[in-house]
Amino acid sequence: PSLDPCKGYGGSFGNTGNGNDVEIQFMYGVESSKTLMESMPASLSDQVKEIEQLLLDLLIESFFHHCDLTSAGISPRDLNIFAAGGDHVGHLLPVKAINPSSIVGIKSSPVDLANGNLCTREYADSECKAVNGRLTVYLSDMEHAIDVTSRLIEKIKDIMDNNLLDDSHDAILRVKFMTSISARTIPDDDYYEVETLTTIENR
Repeated sequence: PSLDPCKGYGGSFGNTGNGNDVEIQFMYGVESSKTLMESMPASLSDQVKEIEQLLLDLLIESFFHHCDLTSAGISPRDLNIFAAGGDHVGHLLPVKAINPSSIVGIKSSPVDLANGNLCTREYADSECKAVNGRLTVYLSDMEHAIDVTSRLIEKIKDIMDNNLLDDSHDAILRVKFMTSISARTIPDDDYYEVETLTTIENR
């Protein structure tokens, strides 16, 4: 069978070798069923791997012109309506405020890693662990870097707030957005400003 041209393979999509790369960082919580994790068994890293893949595919749908048209089955005329604020195709609205050509590639790397913190549980018999989420976006030029960064974070939060990653793995009950971290262009220093959106429980 032929490969889906609008899916990420090997954690990568598009042109990821032009050097105009920006690393996006954020934090999210993964709430998992203890019973399912023990019976499957399923580690947190197994779950995070599936989250990364699904998130990558959803971002491709949202930010790449030919993919958001194809996935939603809409015409250019419809696209203009959606860009003006229409929402009748649901939460995966095309992000058209950015010139589509400014984003030329995206990778789910560096890998997402648990940071040792716990997050607030919503379900009984579950555990909720905080994860540092990271991905790299490649631009045709750096002119739109700040705008692309803010819109990517906004879309990631929207995806998680709408529970679109909750079915990425059978053991997952909830994937929740927790914090945004300012992006940096590679290879700048390792300083980040963190804006806390949800308090993390250290327990």
